[in-house]
Amino acid sequence: MNMTESTLTLIAIALSFPVIVFLSLLFEGIDRKLHARMQNRIGPPVIQPFYDFVKLFGKERIVPESAASLIFTTVPVIAAICAVLGGMIPLITALFRVSLVGDLILILYLLTMPSLMIILGGSSSGNPFGAIGFSRS
Repeated sequence: MNMTESTLTLIAIALSFPVIVFLSLLFEGIDRKLHARMQNRIGPPVIQPFYDFVKLFGKERIVPESAASLIFTTVPVIAAICAVLGGMIPLITALFRVSLVGDLILILYLLTMPSLMIILGGSSSGNPFGAIGFSRS
């Protein structure tokens, strides 16, 4: 595989992500509509998941005053990045026909990180209930 094919493949992967997000939201809307029809209801519009998606990104962030703000805000980002990378490792190794020596270990590590990040985020919230949840985990 030469450099041009690799570049085109990476561009195709980057462009496929928004398409996958769009189709998943569309299929979620169709699924909601079908469930409502099976229950003899009108149900939400098919584009309701798109409205929910836009509303989710329009929400303001609330950081407690007693929280460690740097940890509290970066932990969800790190968890999301690890989850996405854990799902992309098999695709990348199959696409470029390379084998990572520890790819299974890396995937397990990346898929364990979101759970650890949730624990870290809860413990950094400054809330006593978060500390209790952290100690039970």
